[in-house]
Amino acid sequence: MLRNCFLKNFITVQLSYKIWNSFVKGGIIVKGGGYMSKRKFDFAAQLIRDIGEELNREENTERIINYKSSDLDLVTQFDIYIQEKFVKAINKNFSTDVILAEEKGLSTVKPSGATWILDPIDGTANFAHRLPLYCISLAYYEGNNPVFGLIYSPKTGDLYSAYHNEGAFLNNIKIRVSERKKLKESLVTVGTTALHSVNLLNLLHKNVRRTRVLGTAALQSAFVAAGCSEAFIGYKLNIWDIAAAYIIVKEAGGSITNWSGKEITPWDTDKMLFSNGMMNEELCALMSSIDF
Repeated sequence: MLRNCFLKNFITVQLSYKIWNSFVKGGIIVKGGGYMSKRKFDFAAQLIRDIGEELNREENTERIINYKSSDLDLVTQFDIYIQEKFVKAINKNFSTDVILAEEKGLSTVKPSGATWILDPIDGTANFAHRLPLYCISLAYYEGNNPVFGLIYSPKTGDLYSAYHNEGAFLNNIKIRVSERKKLKESLVTVGTTALHSVNLLNLLHKNVRRTRVLGTAALQSAFVAAGCSEAFIGYKLNIWDIAAAYIIVKEAGGSITNWSGKEITPWDTDKMLFSNGMMNEELCALMSSIDF
C-alpha cells in the first residue's frame, strides 16, 4: 500500500512538472489564460520556426511572381505554399478553429471564437527581390481579442513573441519600447501605402532624426516593440499585417492609436500609429495636417 501511494505521488509530481514545463515559452512563464491557449502558443512557436527554416532552404529556388489587385500587389508560390502548410497543421491539431489568412480566399473569413490570423510572408515584394526584410506573422485571437502573437524573420532567425499580460520577447529576452521623448531624436518608419503622400515624408524629414520605409508592416511594428525605432506609421493596412504586431507592441509597453491619438482595436487598420507613446501628440499633430 505504501509503495502504491509512493508511485501515485511520484507520477503526479512528474506529470505536474511536464505540464509546468510546457507553460514556459521562450522565457515567458504564462500565469494566466487557459491550458488550451498555452498549448496553442507552444504549437505556434515551433511551427513558425519550422516553416521559416523550410523557407530558408528554398533560398535558391526561383520566385514565381503573380499579381493580385495591381502590379504592386505581389504574390509568389511561397506565399501560397507556406499558408497551406500552416492551414494543414492548424486544422489537424485544432480542427474547430477559424483561420483568417491573406491568400486563397481566406482573407474574407469572419473571425469567430478561436481564430488564427496569418500573413504567410509579410513583405512579399522584398522576398521576391531577395531582400532579406520579410517575415511570417501569426496571431491567435479569441473573438476580437488577441491572446498571443508571433513574428518570425527567417533570414535573421529572430522571433518576436507576446502572450496576453506576460510581456513581449525577442529570442527569449524581454523587450520594451524605447524611452526617447524628443521627436527630433526619433527614428520613424512608414508603411509603403503611406508613401503616396510626399507631404508626409517631407514633414517627417524636417521633424525626426531619420525616416525609413522597409516594406513590412509586421517587422516595422516589431522594431517599435524592441526599441529599435520610436514609431511606425501605417495606412490602409490589413488585419493580417498587424494582428501579431498589435499584441507584441502592447505587451512591450507601446501605444497604438489612430492618427488623431485615439486608442484603437486591431481591426481599425485604416490609419495606425504604433509608437513608444512618448511623442504621440507631436506625431499626430504632424499627420493631422496631411490630406490623404
